[in-house]
Amino acid sequence: PNTDIIYAFLKKMTDGIGAATGISIPIARDYFSKWQQIDWVFALSMVSKAQGMNQDTTAMGNNMMVSRAFYEEVGGYENLKMSMVEDYILYKAIREKGREFPLIFSKKVLSFTKAVPNFYQLLMQRKRWMSGGMQVKLSLKLILLLQALYYPVAILCLFFLTKLILVTILIKFSIQSFFIWQKYQKVSQEVDFFDLVSYEIYSGFLTLILLIFYFIPIKVNWKGRKFKTNLA
Repeated sequence: PNTDIIYAFLKKMTDGIGAATGISIPIARDYFSKWQQIDWVFALSMVSKAQGMNQDTTAMGNNMMVSRAFYEEVGGYENLKMSMVEDYILYKAIREKGREFPLIFSKKVLSFTKAVPNFYQLLMQRKRWMSGGMQVKLSLKLILLLQALYYPVAILCLFFLTKLILVTILIKFSIQSFFIWQKYQKVSQEVDFFDLVSYEIYSGFLTLILLIFYFIPIKVNWKGRKFKTNLA
């Protein structure tokens, strides 16, 4: 993490804010890890935007600070249900108390994590995240559903509305890529055009696989325990 990350968190945690999430991104060593890095930047950017519209979202456990007062107010993990998305469970409990829990999108609270090493572990990671995503408010569920259905619908419509869909894909890619590039700049990191092109292909492929994989009854191994998803 940034060497001044604790001070950066503490500066934010004033005026009744006793919890906050920073930014974490995987270290990019090859294309597979670079795609994961872009995914994290994009996802955290969307969380930040949603919070800006007063929407409850989530928190990221590998880079957050929670005051003792807020933690004890919800009774700590001893009084929270066991979950493979324990960071979200803590976030939800604190937000239900009416407390602020912002995501700080800044290089001052930037930290780096390891990318998952292979595609199977990536699927298991996303299965766990999707389990948490199924617990958010209905409005956000609908947004996540629309995002997940974008690629299947686009591929299907290519056979009937080829020109229109190609233009739509190009517009979506352009807006999305500019948005991601801006966020990379905000945390003083670099991303190039070819990474964004290949990421779009990767993201479409991963989304299609996850739509199937989530419903396969495989338990998720997380921190030494095996958890069931809503359907597994």
